[in-house]
Amino acid sequence: IFGGGFKDGARDRQAHRVWFNDMLELGYNVVSIDYRLGLKDASDAGVNKKFIRQLENAIDLAVEDLFSATLFLIENSDELNIDADNLVLAGASAGAITALQAEWYISNSSPKASILPRGFNYSGVMAFSGAVFSRKGKVRFGANMCPTALFHGTADTMVPYDKISFLRLHFDGSNQLAKQLVKDGKSFRIYRYTGNGHEISVAMPHIMDQILPFLEEDVIKKAGSSVDATV
Repeated sequence: IFGGGFKDGARDRQAHRVWFNDMLELGYNVVSIDYRLGLKDASDAGVNKKFIRQLENAIDLAVEDLFSATLFLIENSDELNIDADNLVLAGASAGAITALQAEWYISNSSPKASILPRGFNYSGVMAFSGAVFSRKGKVRFGANMCPTALFHGTADTMVPYDKISFLRLHFDGSNQLAKQLVKDGKSFRIYRYTGNGHEISVAMPHIMDQILPFLEEDVIKKAGSSVDATV
């Protein structure tokens, strides 16, 4: 799921294809999706109530389109020669927000995920510089959260590495999500790239040493690893 701040980006951008081809050579099928860009026409007046509503709407539009694409893959899996029971989300920046938000909805049985078959969940989520938007306070994933790997630069100024919060309004980044996941006893991985900023959202070809163990151990072998690594 491509990034672009919910303002721009496309599924077939040339810059993404290096990593796509790396994954294909390792035997992983890759599907890249489009989604509606809910902030494409938003004003740049700063963070205010209007922008927060626009951001929430943009995230939900992207998640809706992700779920629609997922349903298409499930219903056409034989023709497309893919395993519908082993779909892994990978998102960059806005795409990482979309991926994590989608898994948050699924794991908490949100009506927003009702388009998907009963009992469906992804086999894994890889979020490169992601966060989750909540109006219900701290973000807590449900009991059936799928294997999740968080990749984030500690100096990211575009998507919060820690959190932005006001009362019950939360935008929780990888560090805050990790804190809550530890409290809740969840198995997950987090890779903290010290001093790096938002460039981690497009660093996939350069961090395969962290990506592949997650796919091989936690997704394929279902090892349930817990990793907190400073890179």
